[in-house]
Amino acid sequence: MKPIKIGYNELLKKETIKLSYHGDEIPGLQLFNANDIILGNPNSNIAMAFVYTWKDDTAPKLIREYMQKLANYNYITGLWRTTNGAKYVFSNILANPNVNKFVIVVFNQKDNGHLLAEALKKFWQNGVDENGIIKGSNSPNPKFEQVPKEALERIRTQCDLIILSHITENNAGFEIIENISKACIQEPRNAVAISAISTISSFAGINLAGVNKELINKQLVNIDFYSNYYPLFGKTTQTAHLIYDDGARFTESFKFDLSGTARKVHYEQKELITTIGQSIQAETLEDAHEAVAAFIFKNGFTLVDQRNIITLECRTFTVTILDALKKIPDGFSQDYLKRYVNEFLNGIACENANEDDESAVQNKFVYTYHDRIFKKWGNQYEKVVQLLKQHSNTRRAMISLWDPSSDVQNSNAPCLDFIWAVIRNNKLEFHVVYRSHHLATVTKSGKLMKGEGAFVPNLYAIATMQEKMAKELAENENESGTEKKELGKYSEKDEIKIENDEPKPEQNEKKHGTEKKELEKDEKKLRTKLSIERGPLILTDFSGHLYVSDVK
Repeated sequence: MKPIKIGYNELLKKETIKLSYHGDEIPGLQLFNANDIILGNPNSNIAMAFVYTWKDDTAPKLIREYMQKLANYNYITGLWRTTNGAKYVFSNILANPNVNKFVIVVFNQKDNGHLLAEALKKFWQNGVDENGIIKGSNSPNPKFEQVPKEALERIRTQCDLIILSHITENNAGFEIIENISKACIQEPRNAVAISAISTISSFAGINLAGVNKELINKQLVNIDFYSNYYPLFGKTTQTAHLIYDDGARFTESFKFDLSGTARKVHYEQKELITTIGQSIQAETLEDAHEAVAAFIFKNGFTLVDQRNIITLECRTFTVTILDALKKIPDGFSQDYLKRYVNEFLNGIACENANEDDESAVQNKFVYTYHDRIFKKWGNQYEKVVQLLKQHSNTRRAMISLWDPSSDVQNSNAPCLDFIWAVIRNNKLEFHVVYRSHHLATVTKSGKLMKGEGAFVPNLYAIATMQEKMAKELAENENESGTEKKELGKYSEKDEIKIENDEPKPEQNEKKHGTEKKELEKDEKKLRTKLSIERGPLILTDFSGHLYVSDVK
């Protein structure tokens, strides 16, 4: 990297200098997400940021393609969301003194919810106070965290700020951006005039590098321009400025290492409070049941609850079960579990209840888990399945059973409140939250009573739903034109197994010959097997407790 004189600037009465980069001299980037950045020519004087205003996690394809095109003009083009990102943006701009124009683009509106454009505008106008707070800014976080004071002073001088807002996401909007870029790279003799007035319609009659006159007249876009460099040469904000490339304003890079604010951390094992934040891991449901009872009996906090029942409680208690369907604890019959799972997945007991059936009426609860998962707010289960099929790395596949409008005052509020489904290493994990959970019942001497507590039936039903979901995720949706398969219901015929759409043995016998070959051909064409399996079930109980029986 070396400074080269490329001409004389008659406007500022000074030499125009550029830093020439070769090979590994190109400034190293410090990035939060490389996918948000397009790198162009290091000899360019333009850095451009698109303020993130889109609802989706990824900017539209059209925008990303246009960012690539802008690499022909810009040194760096990227997406920017909040003021917290300034340390990455500023460090990369300051590492290249050739950059003297910082262009901010806001599509379809004035600013985003973080008021990023407003914060930048106020920063270039007013700077920061002694605490690093941007003077006059209304941004929720009016501070560029972890950016040294010297870097803040340098960026305001090294770069002029140009804010384009209300830009449309089409060719007309792209034309404005491209023409601004073209104006920024002009030599002094081809400089483009711009005034301090923000509305682009004020430039009617001024040659702004061929900007669409119709857009100017309709006032569909605003431009703000701020410079703390030109005033050093007698140019004030009240004086009409000119957009052009005035060269490198500094001959040395300004570098600040973002890793310098980071520090090594280490974990030190400490004695923990036994009643809060403890965790157990077990291979099977049976192992977990016994371990939970033993741990809480030893470490739990004695509490007489609202119903005057003596309990032992651990709070925010986590249990990880590697295979919750592998082995059932003694005392819980297969028949009972089948009926419980059937109600959980299919709502059979509640659906069949009527006023003339006394036993069925007893099953009519204020709420059911099935109703809240599959009906009350739509079919949350199906929505989660579809989301995971589209985005297997999502963290948003959440099923909520808590109704904030009524459950706080509800004496029968659901104990199960959230199920978070996540795929990692091709395994479907269920992370489950209970506000209150009767895990087991023990005697006063700590012996585990068989067949008591909600822990076993609850987790068995949830693990069965987890197995069901894993099977559905392991098979992609059929192509359009074929009948969409039913999400499958739990079948009592299969000993707590999930019914699927595979042909039964007797049906297979009828599909020999041509029909069977056609079926196999269709299966191969329409479906792609994925290696998704049921993974661990992780339970978090805000209040995980044992009932203490008077039995000795």
